[in-house]
Parts: sequence; structure tokens; C-alpha cells
Amino acid sequence: MSADDSLDDPRAVWRSGSYAVLGDWFSDASREVLSGTDAPLGLAGRDVLDVACGTGAVAIEAARRGARVTGLDLTPELLTTAEQRASAAGVDVTFVEGSYDDLGGVGAFDVIASSFGVMFADDPHAVATQLA
Repeated sequence: MSADDSLDDPRAVWRSGSYAVLGDWFSDASREVLSGTDAPLGLAGRDVLDVACGTGAVAIEAARRGARVTGLDLTPELLTTAEQRASAAGVDVTFVEGSYDDLGGVGAFDVIASSFGVMFADDPHAVATQLA
């Protein structure tokens, strides 16, 4: 697969790396996504969707704050790592394989977050509209 091909298939990019390393690298930055959310909204008891959740950093942090969390990602390998990390953290997160392009069966949520991933959409504005 050429570099150009991988740009057309985000799954190829995310399948090509070390998920534990990716998770560690993105973890601090991902948690910052929730930094402004907890005070004004409070996450405890809320339904949260983490779109393009990757290794689960945002999903796990939201669950630690008392939210009911669903993490959505294209890549099964990343979801496996996310499940392992959530288990190690002692939190309950539902992880679902899927795309931000088709959220039909995912459900309704009080808070939707995406730290990395939606930025790779062909039409980020359309995805943001769908998420709203």
C-alpha cells in the first residue's frame, strides 16, 4: 500500500502502528478534550459518545467521571486496546466498531466528543452537522 492509498483509508493508517504506543502518546492530549466539559455540564450520569475513540483515552476518562460511555472507532485493533485499557482502569465502557459517517444505530447522547479522527473525514463539516 502506498502512502497515498493510506490517506484514502484511515483504517490502514491506524492498523499500521503499535496501539499501546499510540495510546500513550495520545492519552494526555485526548483527556484535555474533557477538561472544559466537566465543570459546566458535569459528566456523572450522562450518556457520552467518544467518536473515533482509538485506544479509549477520552472514553475512559469520561467513565472515570461517572458517565455512561460508548466509544466508536473504525479499527478493531484499536478497540481491542481500548477494551484492555478500560478493564485495567476498572471502568465500564461499551466499545463499538463503526464510522462517524454512519451513526444510525449508535443511539442518543448528551455529550459527543472526538479528540482525533473526525478531522480525517472527507467532509468534516458534514460529520459535525451529523454529530450535532
